[in-house]
Amino acid sequence: IPPTFKGEVQITVCFKIDANGILNVSCKVKNNGTIDRGILSRSIINYKNQEVEKYKAKDEEHKNKIMAMNALANHAYNMRSIINYKNQISNSMGKNRTCPENHELKLDNNPSSKRYICNGCKEYGSNGMRYRCEDCNYTLHKDCMFSKPIATHKIFKDVIFKFYEKPPPSKLYGERTKRYCNACGKLVKGFIYHCPEKDLDLHPCCLNLEKELQIGHVKFHLRETKSKCKFCYQIDLSKIK
Repeated sequence: IPPTFKGEVQITVCFKIDANGILNVSCKVKNNGTIDRGILSRSIINYKNQEVEKYKAKDEEHKNKIMAMNALANHAYNMRSIINYKNQISNSMGKNRTCPENHELKLDNNPSSKRYICNGCKEYGSNGMRYRCEDCNYTLHKDCMFSKPIATHKIFKDVIFKFYEKPPPSKLYGERTKRYCNACGKLVKGFIYHCPEKDLDLHPCCLNLEKELQIGHVKFHLRETKSKCKFCYQIDLSKIK
């Protein structure tokens, strides 16, 4: 734009780069009423407008390319995350369990209040989701269905538990060994997580207890304690039949 005399016209030019790296240029003219209309001819104004439209179209094309590249990169990242998550789940679940007749166990909802006995850990289960074979009357807790070969728990720091389908014998008592869960205190009758180094044992359901549990507006935090339970008034749950 040709220069003008002081006091005739004020032009404010603003340069702005957006998040996609595109330069946006805007121009604002302040008119004080003494502008010489002959500074820019109509042909020059039309030419400038055409240039603006041309560069605007190029900027839009470049912007669309960048947006497409970003969308493709996000899609690739999401696909990699999904694949990694599936691999982690597959590695952590170990083998898919079946009934003794090798029938597939199907996820089943037990809406009744009648309790059942899990054929894996031999502990009771109540209403809720479970895995079951109706033909063989074989039922597993979800935690017993997808047992991990190796697991840890935040309450037992620096302890690695290994999964066993039955309580392993001890060096002192051999097969007569009775093992008790170090979380609930009850006898372990079936599936078990055992730490050979520190001789610790957990039921599968005890190993998978949530760190926090909220009932209504009250939040409970899982931690080791010697105080009595407010519901059953017991400390050692092995006393409860």
